[in-house]
Amino acid sequence: MAWFLVSLQSNLIMRNMINNLSKREKSLIFSALVLVILFVIFISIKSFLASYSQATFNLNKAKSDYSYVKDRVELAVKKKNTKLDDPDQIKKYLISNITTSDITLNVTKSSEVIVISFYSSDTKTGVELISQISQLLERQILDLSINQNTESIYFKASL
Repeated sequence: MAWFLVSLQSNLIMRNMINNLSKREKSLIFSALVLVILFVIFISIKSFLASYSQATFNLNKAKSDYSYVKDRVELAVKKKNTKLDDPDQIKKYLISNITTSDITLNVTKSSEVIVISFYSSDTKTGVELISQISQLLERQILDLSINQNTESIYFKASL
């Protein structure tokens, strides 16, 4: 109850003080309050715009860094694939990257054409393997022959 009385008394004192001010003084106080509020709004907007500008800068920098790294990785992968000149290197590269492990690959190279041959138990697995090899070496299939024996299917692809 005492708190309420103190609060009521301070409100009365403030009201009396405001009522004792002239019209000019009241308008000056009102103008000062409006200017303080506008200043606070201005500072808030300026801070927001600075943060937004910094975030935009960071985003653009991250995008450029990402594209630089992506381009470098693609270049490194292409260089690695183009350096595969020796049939043994090509065979090791394919074996390390192919998901099917029960197939024995034979790799030969004449001029710019790589010839890959292997036996498979079914046609679907063989075709999927040829497709996977084509993607790994980033080459188009130039020629494909499939011969079926009684036990297995022989695949020979020129890339």
